[in-house]
Amino acid sequence: MAEYLSPGVYVEEFDSGIKAMEGVGTSTAGFVGMAQKGPVRGLPVLITSMADYQRRFGGYLPERIYGKKRFLPYAVEQFFNNGGSSCYVMRVCEKDSDGTYRAACAKGQICIAGKKAFLELEASNPGAWGNNIRVKFTLLTKSRTKVRTMTENRLDQEESQDDVKAGTVTLELDDASALQKEDMVCMQKAVKKSSFLFGEVKAVDGNRVTLRCVKSDVAQWVTAPEKPKQEDPEKPDGPGEPDHPGKPGDPSGPSEPGKPDNPGKPVDPGRKDDASPDVFLYLAEWVLTIQDDTASEQYESVSFNPDRSNYIDNVVEKSQILTVRTHGENLAAGLIDDLVGKEEEPAIVVSLADGFDGKISEEIDAAMYGGVDGAPDQRTGLKAFKTLSDVSIMAIPGITDKTVQSDLVSHCENMGNRFAILDMPLEDKEVSDLQEFRENVDTSYAAMYHPWLQCYDPLARRNIYLPPSGAMAGVYGRTDNTRGVHKAPANETLRNCTGLSVNYNDAEQGKLNPRGINLIRALPGQGIRVWGARTCSSDGNWKYVNVRRLFIFIEESIRANTNWAVFEPNDEMLWSRVEGTIRVFLTTQWRNGALAGSTADEAFFINIGRSTMTEDDILNGRLICVIGVAPVRPAEFVIFRITQKMETAQ
Repeated sequence: MAEYLSPGVYVEEFDSGIKAMEGVGTSTAGFVGMAQKGPVRGLPVLITSMADYQRRFGGYLPERIYGKKRFLPYAVEQFFNNGGSSCYVMRVCEKDSDGTYRAACAKGQICIAGKKAFLELEASNPGAWGNNIRVKFTLLTKSRTKVRTMTENRLDQEESQDDVKAGTVTLELDDASALQKEDMVCMQKAVKKSSFLFGEVKAVDGNRVTLRCVKSDVAQWVTAPEKPKQEDPEKPDGPGEPDHPGKPGDPSGPSEPGKPDNPGKPVDPGRKDDASPDVFLYLAEWVLTIQDDTASEQYESVSFNPDRSNYIDNVVEKSQILTVRTHGENLAAGLIDDLVGKEEEPAIVVSLADGFDGKISEEIDAAMYGGVDGAPDQRTGLKAFKTLSDVSIMAIPGITDKTVQSDLVSHCENMGNRFAILDMPLEDKEVSDLQEFRENVDTSYAAMYHPWLQCYDPLARRNIYLPPSGAMAGVYGRTDNTRGVHKAPANETLRNCTGLSVNYNDAEQGKLNPRGINLIRALPGQGIRVWGARTCSSDGNWKYVNVRRLFIFIEESIRANTNWAVFEPNDEMLWSRVEGTIRVFLTTQWRNGALAGSTADEAFFINIGRSTMTEDDILNGRLICVIGVAPVRPAEFVIFRITQKMETAQ
């Protein structure tokens, strides 16, 4: 409590009691499967549209290469077409017996000075998609400091001319404190902005900078236009030595054929002959552009100086397309060497190569989909979804292997906050075959759907059959968002499909529906609709999809909104606050139609206190609250009983 030592008025806040609760989301799906590109380990990637998926994971997969493992992009597209809003995607890749991925990353290099220094470029994840990556380094110059006019700080002109020819020149700057030896610079003459002299800072001593020129002919020193010679009345005419013979900067001095006059000194045409233009020293940085067939990235002001915050290794860490590793020193000097003599844009373009997808086997590797557990950034497959709390629907599209589906069901049961959608084999059409396949699973955390959907394939340019799990995940999300999780995801139309692999009749469905096989039917005049809402459970209490998902929603909402009670004093005041918080939430659900009953007392009950906790529970820090809810169940069979009404005599 607050201390009251000094007389005065004190204003304090206190908690009034119950806490507001907000229901958790139930429409976010999770997909696992093969993709053209994308990360194969770490956290699953959040996708909010099909265009987003194509940027991160590529396009559709050809049947001749991927076979039955190609359905992930189609399922994601069906998810969004049928009302889904967001999903997580995890890519898987096949491995050899030694644990290495069969697919390989595309690579490229920029070698400098006989491979003593080089840039190693590699696609961020394996696959032939990396062969389409183009990397472009464009020179970007930023003004750092101004060189004092050559008139004020002129070195010996003959010595300076020799230095330029030898590849070095010494300059005196206003302020050289911002430069480092590792920084590449260029001098730009104000009289001709297109004229550059590239170089490397060899030494910084106070404000005197020794600059190594990459080549002395990268940019010619600009000379002033030759002026008409004026006769000196005091000087006799006739042959003799020219004025200031060979002096740099004198337009009348001799020049060699093919070279500009006075290469040793820049002259501003707008100045006097004995004045030099302003010369600026620029810090040379780079614009890095990375592009593939579906995405592009651009990073401004990239440096090759490890001491700078924009060092290339640090900047490209966040790239989703490329990884870059630097080796050796003077990387910028080598890159600028490659720019010498280029008349077009000062840029270097590199294409990556040698990426491939590897041989995709026809057999299903259950371990590939199940994934490997470990550090959060090293998990793969289904194991990567362990750290996500907002995924409520899971699917592995098109994979009907018994082991894979068993792993998916086990994942949902262990997590307790998500529901699995299972596909059935395309080739299974007979009722007996479907019943036999259904016997593999008995759980309230999954539902099976059949038959497959006929949809148009933009890649093959023809109609193909797709597994229904992706479309059903979208129907789940659409129903949750429009009606609520308590509404059974059935009697809903399926969008973006033109037919079914099999058309079943009422008698056949009468054999399959009681076994928990949900059929998709083409009803005359009503389109293609989901005509089943049962789980794969043999327990009658959990035979409906909406009942299980409603309990998942209630449990997760209570779990997420009652953390405030942890470590609070376990007494009657806390019990009352917990009971009030949950009661308000369940009353809202009852008013929304999620719970059955004409009154709130009929819809649910909450018990907390001495009747639910013993003294041992309290001493051991346990707060136990018993909650009962009456879920609404779907009107699966609508029965109208009609009889004749006999006319009576008057």
